[in-house]
Amino acid sequence: MKNAYITVDVDTVSTVLNAHGITSNKFKDPTYTKVLPRFDSFFKKHKVKATFFVVGDNLNTKESKAMVQTLYSHGHEIANHSYSHPTNFSSLSKKQKEKEITKTEITIKDCIGIKPRGFRTPSWDISEETMQILEKKKYLYDSSILPTWVSRAFKYYLQLQSHSTHSIGKTEYALAPRNPYRPDKKALWKKGNMKIIEIPITTEPLLRLPLIGTVVFTLGNPYFSLSYNMARLSSVPLNFQLHAIELFDPEKDINRKYTNQIKHAPTTKPLSEKLKVYEKIISQISKEHDFKTLKELAKESQAL
Repeated sequence: MKNAYITVDVDTVSTVLNAHGITSNKFKDPTYTKVLPRFDSFFKKHKVKATFFVVGDNLNTKESKAMVQTLYSHGHEIANHSYSHPTNFSSLSKKQKEKEITKTEITIKDCIGIKPRGFRTPSWDISEETMQILEKKKYLYDSSILPTWVSRAFKYYLQLQSHSTHSIGKTEYALAPRNPYRPDKKALWKKGNMKIIEIPITTEPLLRLPLIGTVVFTLGNPYFSLSYNMARLSSVPLNFQLHAIELFDPEKDINRKYTNQIKHAPTTKPLSEKLKVYEKIISQISKEHDFKTLKELAKESQAL
């Protein structure tokens, strides 16, 4: 059996709605009280060990801390996804980048007792400076490189949907290796001799179609079947990226009037329909894979 690595970017419902220009200060965000318990239950059912990339500023309530502690106690990895989930992370000053990483590192340690070993930038917007900060802070791995040309088209899709100018990293990242590798500190899309391991999000080998839940919900199950079946034939570890919003219930979690204002498939599709997609994805992967965390993959890749 091969190993598969499921990751969840815990971008809150508020974060997603704000990205679409919808103010969210009139409802209680359901991400840690309703959405993540669904992930925990679903993963338990399918014996999935996952890596959850959490935003530090969200761990400011008893409920959110308790949920993260529960995920950790159930064998999941808790990793760093910045403190405030800023757009255009690469354009921050070095001091701001360090603050975003360090504050979440401290917050996670206060919550579960250990420092995170992995990091992922918001919107895959990693930079050489960020990677050097992570290495200096002795992070084991980063998982922010999205090695696909499709990401360029996805960027424009996001801009049309949210009227934003989100950066998703340099165009050259499409040329990055698909396997875990040690990056070049001056050109992250090239192999180098840094100590930190880069674990790219999986793409299939020919067209480099990315294995990302958001894209699957937008293009449908045929897209997943095509990209997954092509990717599994290669020697690349399966690093499949999901987002918390994908198990959000638009009918019950908050007032429907908020989600009626946007056209974002992972947000607006009924929960029952999204669970069916998850069932298909995880069931298909589990036939040929065991599930492990990215930290486990990074440790295995240190001999590179």
